[in-house]
Amino acid sequence: MPFSTFFADGGIAFHGGDPSRSSAGCIRRKAADAEAVFDDQAGRVRVPAGRRW
Repeated sequence: MPFSTFFADGGIAFHGGDPSRSSAGCIRRKAADAEAVFDDQAGRVRVPAGRRW
């Protein structure tokens, strides 16, 4: 999942992919949009130590 930005328990994320395809829970974005969200969050998102996705 390129440029994944996880935002909910259970591994739910924004990530690059074909937005017209159905998903099992993630939100697919055009690659450039997913990259922009990923880059915007770099260094600002904390994941608790020991967190398992």
